[in-house]
Amino acid sequence: MRKYFATGMVLLLPLVVTVAIVLFILDILTKPFMGLMNDFFVDNGLNNLRFLFLRGDQVIHLISQVMILVLLFLFVVMLGALTRWFFMKSIIRFSDYVLHRIPFFNKVYKTSQDIIKTVFDTQMKSFEQ
Repeated sequence: MRKYFATGMVLLLPLVVTVAIVLFILDILTKPFMGLMNDFFVDNGLNNLRFLFLRGDQVIHLISQVMILVLLFLFVVMLGALTRWFFMKSIIRFSDYVLHRIPFFNKVYKTSQDIIKTVFDTQMKSFEQ
């Protein structure tokens, strides 16, 4: 009987620890914004929501956590996209600056840039007509 109990504990302990850590992180991420979300629901008259066996405050708490996580996710994605865009533009600008400074390469690079700009400009104008 002890062996079975120990085996059950070994199987359940990682699951319980994982759930506890996820709930802890969820609480850390959503707690600062819960007051804003609760005020939003109360101001819009949605504080009496009920769902199955959950009370109104529990439903508001769960919906608030989900909305906060979605908004945080979207914020992080937008921040990453903007950072990547500005970072890539600065890398391209810097590499362009360096290539224009190298003696033999600057002539070839400038010429190829001019050719590419001419080809793409004429194609764009021909598509407009």
